[in-house]
Amino acid sequence: MILEALEEKSEIPLIVIISVSVCGTLLLCLNIVLISCFVHKKKQKEKEQKRAPSSEGKSNEYYDRLTKLYNCCAMRRDKMT
Repeated sequence: MILEALEEKSEIPLIVIISVSVCGTLLLCLNIVLISCFVHKKKQKEKEQKRAPSSEGKSNEYYDRLTKLYNCCAMRRDKMT
């Protein structure tokens, strides 16, 4: 049906060409905006990591606390048996 209409007229209606072109342009613009947002976010995150002190000390402190708690519980358990 569509092919017959196109063969008879032998050209695509102008509204179809315009609508496809507008949709393609909008998708391209959306893609550019999304990519630029992700790049900006990544750069901002890298800046914050350079400014902030490393969290290595905090994780070691957390590990030390857990170790002490575990040892304390193990000593209590040993005393009970």
